[in-house]
Amino acid sequence: MSILNNSRGQGSVEFVIITGIMLFVIMGMVVAMQIRISDAYQNQLYSAMEQLGSLVNVEVRLAYASSGDYAREFYLPDVISGYDYGIALYDKTEVVIRSNDVDYIIFLDTDVEGDLDKGRNLIIKQDGVITISQP
Repeated sequence: MSILNNSRGQGSVEFVIITGIMLFVIMGMVVAMQIRISDAYQNQLYSAMEQLGSLVNVEVRLAYASSGDYAREFYLPDVISGYDYGIALYDKTEVVIRSNDVDYIIFLDTDVEGDLDKGRNLIIKQDGVITISQP
């Protein structure tokens, strides 16, 4: 009778060990999937920030390249890829886009006065000085 009880106890221990190992493997797979999803989200957000930065850079280059005075209105969306963001102009040559603790920085070719904001923006070149403001 003691041999029968011993094998039942051993079977229970083996079951617990195998269940623990399977749970550990499943948790590892869940963590790996979460990391992949997070990386895909970061790449999507970074790509959207890059497109927004390119839009601002193109507007500044158009103003800079124009001869004489220049004025144009352009629009920055309220969200990018479904996420809120902030945009600011620093030191007249840097545009910083921030969303979910991710920063994307664009260095402009020329000095730009004023500030950027979501929505409508007006870029003006007058007497060689480029200014961005909200109309």
